[in-house]
Amino acid sequence: MHWHPVGNPYRSGEECFLSDLRNPRASDWVAGTCPCMEKETNVYNEHSSEVEDYTGNWSNTVRIGCASGFWGDTMTADYLSEITMSLLTAMKNKDSNAGYPVDFVQVISNAGGVNPEACAAALQAVCSQAGIDLNIAVVNGDDLVHRWSFHAEVCHQAGPISRALDLGADIIVTGRCVDSALVLAPLVHKSGWSPDRVWSAEDGNFVVTKPPKTGGIVSKATVAEQLLYEIGDPACYQLPDVNCDFTQVSATYMDGYRMTAVCCVGGPRSKDKAERTAEAILKRTRAIFKQLKMADFSKVNIEILGSENNYGHNSKLPAGSREAVLWLAVHHPDKRALNILAREIAPAGTGMAPGLTGIVGGRPKVSPVLKLFSFLHDKDDLKIDIAMNGKHVETYTPPKVAQEGQSSGSPKQSEVKATGEVHIGQALTEVTVAEYFAHLLEADKGAKVDRYECPGIHGLNFVLHEALGGGGIASLRSDPQGKAYGQMMLDFEIHDMPALVDIINES
Repeated sequence: MHWHPVGNPYRSGEECFLSDLRNPRASDWVAGTCPCMEKETNVYNEHSSEVEDYTGNWSNTVRIGCASGFWGDTMTADYLSEITMSLLTAMKNKDSNAGYPVDFVQVISNAGGVNPEACAAALQAVCSQAGIDLNIAVVNGDDLVHRWSFHAEVCHQAGPISRALDLGADIIVTGRCVDSALVLAPLVHKSGWSPDRVWSAEDGNFVVTKPPKTGGIVSKATVAEQLLYEIGDPACYQLPDVNCDFTQVSATYMDGYRMTAVCCVGGPRSKDKAERTAEAILKRTRAIFKQLKMADFSKVNIEILGSENNYGHNSKLPAGSREAVLWLAVHHPDKRALNILAREIAPAGTGMAPGLTGIVGGRPKVSPVLKLFSFLHDKDDLKIDIAMNGKHVETYTPPKVAQEGQSSGSPKQSEVKATGEVHIGQALTEVTVAEYFAHLLEADKGAKVDRYECPGIHGLNFVLHEALGGGGIASLRSDPQGKAYGQMMLDFEIHDMPALVDIINES
């Protein structure tokens, strides 16, 4: 582990500031990475002889380890570096019952899903079997299904999670909560911040690093791109902890069934053969529907991957290549109808266009469509309960926060733009970006493009409305979340740009 003085992250092109310090205190350091990590050196050994007295208590720093996983993943937590082992040995020499990180068991997770009580009960059973006594807290109240006829969950804020920590929880299980609350809650708990303090924390800084000698790059461009990931207006990003009047709610509801078939096609004119095969399968299936008096498909999506399908009219391979992948996805209100279609896919390999080499994953499976609908809900109309070890402890009441005199988010300094930045801003407008993605925008549903300027990072954030075909599970597209859209923008051609040397000289 490498360390840097608090408030003094390294500057590009420099080694860390440690060479400027003498006899630092343990409380003056924070974790981080700098170019001198490439030397495989250890800051403690080089710069400080006082670390031997370190007891494990940080006065000015809250250290939070984060992990994010999918269903079924395995999470691991590594606490024991060489230095940590030395520190723990020193602790055990003073106290035979010590010698381990006493706070490692404090865990916060939204792994409760739609049943946090059952998740906590399962954890309690594991602890009991192992003979471990831990306080397991549950923060519920996010489920609004009892109010409406569809499944709906509130995105919890950090407040009730922080309160559970105040009550002595070792493990906290929540249902739906905003991602940032998992990190903000321990900060509020350990720092004693009031809601007004959270609201007033307008300015700050952070250091982004990566382990040495690994792939990828940490730069202003990559960080700025991630900063704008999946948000709308950067000046008004609504989260439960920073918009005190409302909290975000998402609801899911059943909307029929879907099925996706993926087939590989090879040889000359692969794109044409894949398209003809898909059309023939649908025609045959529709004839069966007509005989059985079944309704037609609600929606059909055919994509030929390998022909730059997602680029639409901007494709540089409109005729495709000699290898293609057929993506055939359909939506229907009746599950039986899609089972009929699933049985019609395999015969295409022997009875239709030559070159269909196989069906990825075998016969396609039919799955229900659960659509997501997000909206705002009044915080004061929620009942948030905190339970500890299976017993109700208290009902959390969100504190009132004064909002007068808050910043609108606009920069306080004057804005200066280089020639190249101005030129790019003039070329990338809401109109030109809408034209670029016209093949993906659903005009009949009121599709539009919004542009937001982010002068602090010299960036532009574009929000494409009605551009995902329903998004998530509801979408029939091969890119249902628009993950490639930002990368596709890199191919947007801007003409008559000033010379790069002129841009650099001006900046």
